[in-house]
Amino acid sequence: MTNKPKSLLYFVIGCLLYLSMPLAGYCQSAYEHLQDAAGQHEGNMPDPKKSISQKTVNPAVAGMLAKKHRLERILIENIQKYDQWIQKCDETIASSSSIIFKAQKAGNINAEAIARQALDKAQKAKKNYLEQKQKNEQQLRQVKKAVKDLSGSLMNGSVPADMRGVVSKSSGEVSLLRANSGPKATSLTKYPVPNLGYLAPGDEFQTGNDGKAEVQIMGGRGVMTMGGNSKIRVEKDNGNAEVVRTLEGKFHFIVDKAEKFQADLETDMAALKDTLGQISVDSKETYDRLMKEMKAKVQKKLEVKNRGGSTSSIRGTEFVVNEKQDGSCDLVVIDGKVEVTEPDGGKSVMVETGHAVLISSDGKLSGVRQLDTTAIIKWWEELP
Repeated sequence: MTNKPKSLLYFVIGCLLYLSMPLAGYCQSAYEHLQDAAGQHEGNMPDPKKSISQKTVNPAVAGMLAKKHRLERILIENIQKYDQWIQKCDETIASSSSIIFKAQKAGNINAEAIARQALDKAQKAKKNYLEQKQKNEQQLRQVKKAVKDLSGSLMNGSVPADMRGVVSKSSGEVSLLRANSGPKATSLTKYPVPNLGYLAPGDEFQTGNDGKAEVQIMGGRGVMTMGGNSKIRVEKDNGNAEVVRTLEGKFHFIVDKAEKFQADLETDMAALKDTLGQISVDSKETYDRLMKEMKAKVQKKLEVKNRGGSTSSIRGTEFVVNEKQDGSCDLVVIDGKVEVTEPDGGKSVMVETGHAVLISSDGKLSGVRQLDTTAIIKWWEELP
């Protein structure tokens, strides 16, 4: 009788040691979300009789599509991991339930209490894993649709040659004013016609009061998220930089560092070889040309101009821009460095991680101050 309760106790302790492993790594969902805009149109289906010349294969779209393929692989791997963890939780739940039953029969109160703790912990972990799995499954469905849409556009050659951004997901009211198309903006909320989600120089894109949007930029190297009542204008490239101007509202930018972008490039682009084989007479030549153009983007930077005319130069970082109603602007660097320069060659300051700079309505800099970045409300993560 004495050996049986002890063996039960040892088994329970073993279960607890297993369950005491950190759960944080298991509970992390994929941060890189690539969802479709609400009601986005179906991608144009490729014409199998049409062979696209290598001149019409847009390298920016190819880069974004390659990145989406990578996100697809990551999400599939996440789902498989959650399935494994859920199975382990089920095994622990079954074992703990059995121990509780045996401990009750043996009258071993301590063994029963420990087993109940293990059971409770396993049930909570399983619930969390199921929630994370469902989120990843939802994201995977949206990524697959985004891949289909971009693949259709790439294969039909229907993307503007000067395309600089893709609206990858949105919620609420969003609209686009094309350059030289008159004063009336077109609603993108339901994507009534193809390709309105692509942004070119001169285009103005904005969100309504309840709107949020995510825009892929720099051939997939960068992501810009816009809050409600926000507006940007895509401008012409400035030498070796792609340029956007924040006109009103709040924005969150992430630009991959050159080293990371370079490291991911070969793997990401390799996923496009089959697609290129369907749309080009010489897929190898097209692939080599695209690789050359994409590698050239490693040295590119992003310039963000605010209403006052100051310029922020970015090569790889995460930062937030908040255009205020009085015309001034706050720029906060969450990770990396951003060089901010006043208009007409004025003074420049380097804003580093955990610091911010206030930019006046006429583009003048007020000095750099330190902030607690952990206290920043991450509104950009609320986009469904």
